[in-house]
Amino acid sequence: MKKSLLLSILALSLTGMASAASFVFEESQWTWNNTTGTLDLGEAALTGLQDWTLSATISLNGTSGNNWGSTLLASGTNPTADSFPNGFQFYMSNTNGLVTKGIPSSDSGGETTYGTTAFKTGLITIDMAYDSSAKSLTWTVYTQGDNTEEKLPYATATRTELNSFFQNGQITQLSSMLNKDNSSPSTIQSVSINIVPEPTTAVMGLLGIVVPAMRRRRRS
Repeated sequence: MKKSLLLSILALSLTGMASAASFVFEESQWTWNNTTGTLDLGEAALTGLQDWTLSATISLNGTSGNNWGSTLLASGTNPTADSFPNGFQFYMSNTNGLVTKGIPSSDSGGETTYGTTAFKTGLITIDMAYDSSAKSLTWTVYTQGDNTEEKLPYATATRTELNSFFQNGQITQLSSMLNKDNSSPSTIQSVSINIVPEPTTAVMGLLGIVVPAMRRRRRS
């Protein structure tokens, strides 16, 4: 087999390994029961074995989902759980600003508070980026107010002390808890997910053929 052909096969294989699957979910795809909403991710399920990014934009109407605040976004089907040992929660407290649970998991609740002022009205965006090699999660929460062009960092962090999900778990659903009672309800405007697939067995087997063949060709 010629070297140029081997290189072409290798390039195509690596391209396939790096291609990402993209998913976009709109508000209409959520299922709401009073103030609690859930979203089935289907093929967009998140695992600790793949690189992925997630971006969610929420429109808040100024009224909390309950007496304590609003759950912007959480893993699983219970957005107000006491702890998230297998995932995460982004919660906007009425009094203490942004609260995260599950990231990190250094204590039983894995709870960390950012800021002292709650954001209650306008657009807010959560961006998450997971690196499967480093086992790290970088997230930023942006506030936009009523101006979609103005995107200001509210809180940001990179975490490497992650809970068990990021080692071997899977997140198949997302949830939220927002005020839905008035004429202008809070909404999840969109959730977008990009996933970089793991190298497949077939591709890795191909590399096992191509690389030795290239070495033999070089020696001949």
